Amino acid sequence: MISFCNGNFVDSEQPAILCSDRGFLLGDGVFTTLKVINAHLVRFTAHYQRLRLNSETIQLPFNYSEESLRDICCELIKINNLTHE
Repeated sequence: MISFCNGNFVDSEQPAILCSDRGFLLGDGVFTTLKVINAHLVRFTAHYQRLRLNSETIQLPFNYSEESLRDICCELIKINNLTHE
């Protein structure tokens, strides 16, 4: 499985987070999951808005527009062949 970490597509079997990362060291971060049905992101805009709001609330930089994050998610769907329920 391929993941997206720190601006790169990486093999999930390989380490991708530095041991100096604040999220790793201090637990700083926000989390959301997205449901994918037949290669379609379910309620993406609602998830994006919540992710952005939660990031702002804890003053965590969030540098992705809705369009760019949607594109990344769609690329992950293709790369990982998530085309079925």
